[in-house]
Amino acid sequence: MTIAYLCSAWPSGSFPSGISGSIGNIRDALRRQGVRPFVLADRVDGTDRDPDAVQLGEPGPSGRWVERVLAHVAWRIANRFSSRDTIVQPWLRANSILREVRRLKQTAGLQLLEMEESFGWARFVARRSPVPLVVRLHGPLFLVGPQTGDGHGLPAKARLEGVGIRRAHAVSAPSQDTLEKTQSFYRLRLAHAEVIPNAVVMVPQAERWRPDGCDPNRILFVGRFDRLKGGDLIIDAFARVLHEQPECRLTFVGPENPLIDDAGRTWRMEEFLDDRFPDPSLRSRVERLGRLTHREILPLRQRSMVTAVCSRYETFGNVVVEAMACGCPLVAPEVGGIPEIVQDGRNGLLFRPGDAADLAVKILTLLGNPSLAEKLGRQGAVDCSERYDPEKLAEKTIAFYRQVIERWNHRRRSIW
Repeated sequence: MTIAYLCSAWPSGSFPSGISGSIGNIRDALRRQGVRPFVLADRVDGTDRDPDAVQLGEPGPSGRWVERVLAHVAWRIANRFSSRDTIVQPWLRANSILREVRRLKQTAGLQLLEMEESFGWARFVARRSPVPLVVRLHGPLFLVGPQTGDGHGLPAKARLEGVGIRRAHAVSAPSQDTLEKTQSFYRLRLAHAEVIPNAVVMVPQAERWRPDGCDPNRILFVGRFDRLKGGDLIIDAFARVLHEQPECRLTFVGPENPLIDDAGRTWRMEEFLDDRFPDPSLRSRVERLGRLTHREILPLRQRSMVTAVCSRYETFGNVVVEAMACGCPLVAPEVGGIPEIVQDGRNGLLFRPGDAADLAVKILTLLGNPSLAEKLGRQGAVDCSERYDPEKLAEKTIAFYRQVIERWNHRRRSIW
């Protein structure tokens, strides 16, 4: 079987992201089971010597003269009616994807393409693709968009994503919650849909979190400073934690994006910290490390007593299973696909989404009860190994792809 995945940048070690990370975690397992998985990306690290990683060309019409003429006409119309971003750019981007798909079908026998639902590109790819298209519901805009605080253009963009999902030859989702909400929102009956969780590579036993190897007063947050990932929530919760345990420290890992609060105000992280911690001595207890690779984050997980995930929505939550794979005591929100991973009191603690006070209570619970923290972390690693093992999920993925390809081939034979 020969397939291709689409992502924005590759590899995940050079360009950390949820999509590239989920592809990277299962790709080697697919190879071991006889699949050749290409990756198509807008950016490919120049130091990456992966022969099956393909950098896409600039968006534009393909070499076919008909498409070049259509692109020119569409561009003129779009400029006149102010629809360039919603119609022409996605169409041109789809053409650059299709160029590589056609080439790989001819040169490598490509049989299937998987891509995210974002930007609605799938609506243009599906109709002209020479291979079946699987749309993976990594983060539908109707679910994650309202949590960002910026509602500009959301309804129109969400509709475009819906068209792409509807046109796909099959759909996969990382959680049951995401699949059910997508079907309900778009009023779709996705007959050819499958829930396949994201895989995670387990941390070796010797490198996992241990109570005697961590700082009992350190809290770790890995995520963006934005409303979706809850960068504001961890800071507000940490302020409450400091009232109870002033010796605590917070390690904040991730990009510092502008954050839009419930009142519509935009905050930079620096001014948000100044507002929450007027006392410089308290503000200094927040360690800001910016974007780090998975390899650089591992020792921070080992060193922290509690790992907190604070998202207002997650289709799955790679950062959740990455912490569990390391055996870390975990606090996470009861939202989206996370409750399908974390069972409160068994392998982590759940808090009410968006509630900084409840988050602080759960963090303090683990800080004050190391034996509970150790028990939850140990069980989390066991559950993660059983449920999100790349080999097992590769088997399930291959079986799903095989069904999609067989259905596609049968339909093409019946046409002829």
